[in-house]
Amino acid sequence: MVGSVWVDHPIGQLAALWGTHGLTFFTGCLSVGVLTLSVWRASRRALFGSGLAVLAWCGGTLWGEGMVAHYDALALPPGPMVRVIQPNETQSLKWKPEMIPVFWERKLALTESSTGADPDIVVWPEVSLPYLLDLGDEPNARVSEAAGGKPVIVGAQRFVGEDLRNSLAVIEPGGAVGPVYDKFHLVPFGEYFPGGRLAAALGLKGLATDVLGGFTPGPGSQLIDLGPGLGKVLPLICYEAIFPRHADPRGLPRPDWIVQITNDAWFGRMSGPQQHLDQARLRAIEQGLPVVRAANTGVSAIIDPKGRVIASLALNTSGVIDRPLPQATRPTIYSVTGNGPLILVLLAVAVWLLRRAILSRL
Repeated sequence: MVGSVWVDHPIGQLAALWGTHGLTFFTGCLSVGVLTLSVWRASRRALFGSGLAVLAWCGGTLWGEGMVAHYDALALPPGPMVRVIQPNETQSLKWKPEMIPVFWERKLALTESSTGADPDIVVWPEVSLPYLLDLGDEPNARVSEAAGGKPVIVGAQRFVGEDLRNSLAVIEPGGAVGPVYDKFHLVPFGEYFPGGRLAAALGLKGLATDVLGGFTPGPGSQLIDLGPGLGKVLPLICYEAIFPRHADPRGLPRPDWIVQITNDAWFGRMSGPQQHLDQARLRAIEQGLPVVRAANTGVSAIIDPKGRVIASLALNTSGVIDRPLPQATRPTIYSVTGNGPLILVLLAVAVWLLRRAILSRL
């Protein structure tokens, strides 16, 4: 969305008030205010419109700076230590038989890296297990051993009956499979082929699942309770993080943090991975929650509730991030009201424009 351009500017903090949709509306209003100068030149309308644009810019900037300064002044204690691994499995090599064990050993080595930190939880990227989740007792135990018995969030594929799911699972001490979340908002053409039975009959299953078949969506959003110290986490898989509503599912308690696992290797060195990161940063601002992002080839990051990247790994590199989880803020206005205020503003604008159109015809 157009409003995403503000993610590195204090005005981006307005997402905590009315979300990224509201930022897009704000951007449109600023543009209209500036354009009045070229349309009406030095008229009163031009001065009024451009003046409002300047006031909005200054007001939004000052408010955003104040919100960031207020959060920093709280000096909240650090949360649990999180380790994020980025194995850098390029898409062209990821599933080659000779490369699968190479990447597997790399992920285990990164998990048990000696960096001086003692992580409380480890996070792997999307579809990071090279085997079906429920058929991997022995390799699951190796994952747990590499993590020193600490829980490991992994991306995996699994079958539920005859349905293939793109899943996030917690590998618990000893290799037991703990809570599992199944991605429910699938990528059209990538994870499934629109057209239902007709597409299936034609053998069209999705680019990312050409061997096992197209994915089936999971039941919906859920929280994963990681227990004392780690709290409740809202899982998002890849594409789901670009939708503001998925970071704030109605009917669920507020999580303590958000985890996003993804594989952006499809984009290579293009702008897609950076854009995807910026969208995750906006989810953090909207909800006032820290976001932990594990991306196969990057950009992996830990993001604070103000959308600032406090640690990251460069694109197309392998490595680990060890950082304490930032503390969440109080619930934001947007997390409570959603798009309600913006809808009211749009309705008011629509009524005003309709009234003007009617009066102009009288």
